[in-house]
Amino acid sequence: MTGGSRGIGAATARLCARAGWDVALNYAHDAAAAEQVADEVRALGRRALALQADVADEQQVRRMFEQVDAGLGRLTGLVNNAGIVAPRARLEDMAPERWRRVFEVNVMGTLLCCQLAAQGIRLARQIGPLRGVVGEPQPVAIQQGARALQGLFDSIGGENTKDH
Repeated sequence: MTGGSRGIGAATARLCARAGWDVALNYAHDAAAAEQVADEVRALGRRALALQADVADEQQVRRMFEQVDAGLGRLTGLVNNAGIVAPRARLEDMAPERWRRVFEVNVMGTLLCCQLAAQGIRLARQIGPLRGVVGEPQPVAIQQGARALQGLFDSIGGENTKDH
């Protein structure tokens, strides 16, 4: 579970543990919060790992998936919860570097995790949990790029029709 150290991610980790799942929690910065959630999962009788990785960094994501395999066994499901929020700013005021970082974490990070999870689940012959993710690389990329652009256009349209 990416972004599992607080908020919705932590609550989802507890729900997964109650449902009988072992849980690998990814966090970006707060090791203590991630370990606390991992302890709560263990208290529910499940195994848990707290793993630091920047989901936008392919090498860190690969290392994280290897740690999951080594510590909990083959991956059987994925919850993508990691994400960052840009400071509230109008389109013309947001620095390109911040746009880039938001897309790297929220879009590319999700894609990297889905790719590695799909590979691992295929190897385990358990494709079911990722039904909506496994597909042809080019159409997925085209579809996701179009969705990202559509979301951008919707946001710009909303921003320019409301007084922020």
